[in-house]
Amino acid sequence: MSTMSREKLNQLPFKEPISGGDLIVTELHCPESGISIIGKFEIPRYAKLDAEQTRFLETFLRCRGMINAVERELGISYPTVKARFDSLLQALDLTPVKDESPRKEKSAETKKAILDQLERGEIRPPKKVRDASPAYPPEAAHMDRPGVVIVEAMISPAGCVAGQRLVSSGYPGFVWPAMRAISRWRYEPTLVDGHAVPVLMMTTVNFRP
Repeated sequence: MSTMSREKLNQLPFKEPISGGDLIVTELHCPESGISIIGKFEIPRYAKLDAEQTRFLETFLRCRGMINAVERELGISYPTVKARFDSLLQALDLTPVKDESPRKEKSAETKKAILDQLERGEIRPPKKVRDASPAYPPEAAHMDRPGVVIVEAMISPAGCVAGQRLVSSGYPGFVWPAMRAISRWRYEPTLVDGHAVPVLMMTTVNFRP
């Protein structure tokens, strides 16, 4: 490898500094062979990115397109990632693909906004204020072992359990006692901006002989 090829090269400018007009490449040179190619060549669009945009694009590629990984790697929030994408598209003169699933994106944005509100303390999660332990079913006495039932519960704005859906159970005989116990639980209402709202949450009921 020649000495010239190891020299640090300057970043390719794409704007004329006085007028701000677009530049073109008129000569390409190979230091090893000494051959030059003269003509009019367009500067690649990716050469027009600034250092921050280049770093963001490289991070996105290294994270294989996973937005949450980009957030962790750069230490930025989802709205900031989205703003960086918009800036990147504008710099590359690219038109965003029309979103064919706005509901899905809206749902993702809503979930992200809720998480951000939780971090800021603007949402108060439900807090159990009255508990009820399940009775170990007599028909399961021969098992003489613990069990776990996981139930998705709907907590009403009043703090009552308004609905339940079984997620998993190690033994069918545990399901009814678990749901019966959950129905007696009471919570402080979930508050969003000071207003009580319904919420879905996973609940776990443990059985011990």
